[in-house]
Amino acid sequence: MPQHYQILYSKEQIDERIQALGKEIDSWIDTTSPSGSRDVLALPVMRGGLYFFADLSRAMENSLEVNPVQSWAYNGEENTALPTGVTVRFSDLPVKGRRVLVIDDICDSGRTLKTIHEDLTARGAAEVQVVVLVRRAVGEPSFSPQWCGFEYDGPEWFVGYGMDDGSRWRNLPEIYLVN
Repeated sequence: MPQHYQILYSKEQIDERIQALGKEIDSWIDTTSPSGSRDVLALPVMRGGLYFFADLSRAMENSLEVNPVQSWAYNGEENTALPTGVTVRFSDLPVKGRRVLVIDDICDSGRTLKTIHEDLTARGAAEVQVVVLVRRAVGEPSFSPQWCGFEYDGPEWFVGYGMDDGSRWRNLPEIYLVN
């Protein structure tokens, strides 16, 4: 691992927050699920959100129907925002009338999650809720998730637990700041 990484959230801190989030989301599902309804449709945002989703789903007691989505908002090699905005790729999602949970690793400006939320709503989702592991608390976000594991106030780049540094080091079990 590069020497210029500084640990921000340990594996233990992440695990603790994920357990709490799992309980909160289970409570939402339990209180909003009509009898005999289909499972909540869980949409982990690839690639980074897969790490968070895997642990979050195991911390939950309710069944989820899973269908990942892909998005691009950053140039992976340069760690910079794309000038063209956000691109989202959905498969043929069965969202009409469904309750949907979007799971992502981070909410920076909120552009990606806003785009996904608007698209799912336009496709007829009955309800769309969003959970992220880290929400950056700087400026006015264009979208705020319903749940977040951690809030961070600062512009530093994150790496680990699904977040990458130049398309590398997503697999670190902690979250680091890139100095």
